[in-house]
Amino acid sequence: LGDGLLVQLATPDFSMPYNVICLTSTVLAVFVGATLNALIKRPGQAAREAAAAASDEGRRKAMRRKKLARVALLVIGFAVVGIALDPDAKAQMQELLASL
Repeated sequence: LGDGLLVQLATPDFSMPYNVICLTSTVLAVFVGATLNALIKRPGQAAREAAAAASDEGRRKAMRRKKLARVALLVIGFAVVGIALDPDAKAQMQELLASL
C-alpha cells in the first residue's frame, strides 16, 4: 500500500506542570467569576418592577432564592463537568450510585 505516516508523540518536559497549573487556574477563575457574578448581579428590569409590587420582605426572599438557584446551577454544572473529565471521580460516583 505504501509507507505510513510517522507522528511523534509529545515527550514530557519541565513545562508540562506549568501547563497543568495554567489550565487549572483558568478553570478555577471561571468558576469563581461565574459564582461571584451570580451572587452580585442584580435581576433584570422586569424582575425589579415585579418585585416593587410585592412587599419589601417578599422581594428580598425572592432575590435570595434566585441567587441561590444560580449558585446551585453553577456548582452542579461544574461538578458534572468535573466528574465527566476525571475517570477516578466517575468511578467513585458510579460506585456510590450502585450502592444506593
